[in-house]
Amino acid sequence: MRIAGGTAKRITKRIINFILVMSVSGFAFPGVGLIYPGICLIVCCAGFNLLGDGLRDCSL
Repeated sequence: MRIAGGTAKRITKRIINFILVMSVSGFAFPGVGLIYPGICLIVCCAGFNLLGDGLRDCSL
């Protein structure tokens, strides 16, 4: 059984695209390793923001 030329090219392109996406997914989605530090940064920024708002309101 023989595959037509255009079909073989499309299948090859899809395989290459899949390999590229899978090789980059480790960099794009680093996983659980960055969730905890991200949450800590968000909590710290929100805390300092609320502290600054409280000090500003208290001094008036």
